[in-house]
Amino acid sequence: MPPLGGARDGDHGLAPHGACLLTGAYKKPREFNWGVGTLLLLITLLLSFTGYLLPWDQLSIWAVTVGTNMAKYAPSPAPTLGTC
Repeated sequence: MPPLGGARDGDHGLAPHGACLLTGAYKKPREFNWGVGTLLLLITLLLSFTGYLLPWDQLSIWAVTVGTNMAKYAPSPAPTLGTC
């Protein structure tokens, strides 16, 4: 690999993001695409968490403990839900 080859490869990986910012592809009328991307991200995180729990061993139990404790501190539109 040439010197700084990894950095060059990293730049090539970031080029589409730069093009998106330069051309304004995130602006109107592409809000729907942003919403779909956000929804896919949330689904991926949820499926990753539930897949982590499948073996149901000690590591999974601690993952549930940490996940539920994190959920307690998440902002909620209804503050009375977290008081149980």
